[in-house]
Amino acid sequence: MKRQLLVIFFIIAGHSFLYTQQNDSLFSRLQAISNNGLDFFNVDGIEITSQNINSAFSKKNILKKFKQFSIKENDLNLADSSIPGQNYYVSKSEEILPGTVQHSSYYFIENKIGGITAITFSAINKNDKEFERNFADLLLNDKIPKSVYTAAEIDSINFSGRKIYLGRSCHWMGINNVQCPYYGQMNWSVHKTPEDASANTTNQYNVIKAKRGGKIISEELVDVIFEGTPVKAKKQFMILKAYLLY
Repeated sequence: MKRQLLVIFFIIAGHSFLYTQQNDSLFSRLQAISNNGLDFFNVDGIEITSQNINSAFSKKNILKKFKQFSIKENDLNLADSSIPGQNYYVSKSEEILPGTVQHSSYYFIENKIGGITAITFSAINKNDKEFERNFADLLLNDKIPKSVYTAAEIDSINFSGRKIYLGRSCHWMGINNVQCPYYGQMNWSVHKTPEDASANTTNQYNVIKAKRGGKIISEELVDVIFEGTPVKAKKQFMILKAYLLY
């Protein structure tokens, strides 16, 4: 299968590798981690979480059990009619930069045992309700295969279908986001189309560049070989701010 790779490097500021696979199978692009009853997913640059709570489905219990989402009672007034049973749907959007909008969706659903299933979706400049509904259906009916899950503690990663050994010092910072002390940090996501991967790369770069952690002193495109494929990489040098604490 021919693969199209789109890669961008951020020297010092961080690292982000994104690539595409022409494959219509969702599960071939999906990666997940389960940690203490909370499941994390990443696909097409969309960050997803899922959690089940053994409390009766009610507004009161939703507000009590999911305070981290900053949901208010007035937010719980809409239901998604495409999802069977009782549910509440909350949508929020925030422009974090001009032309860069963070979209967040929250689904609180009464599950098969009468408890609460909370599913969240977060993406930049992307808001696909049909995808969210389909993914919620997969979760509610236990259709996510175990093969997409990665161990929380790692000594290797599954990168583009290839196992890469990293050693015991590395750890997850998020789905497809690994940090190795003294060696750096990188994140990646698998996309259905090259256009979607390119847009996601641009969004990540704009967000990182806008962070006030230092001053950019040079920036250029360079030719590199990544995963055996010639690609363009953006090389950036910056002076980091230093703070003296007393």
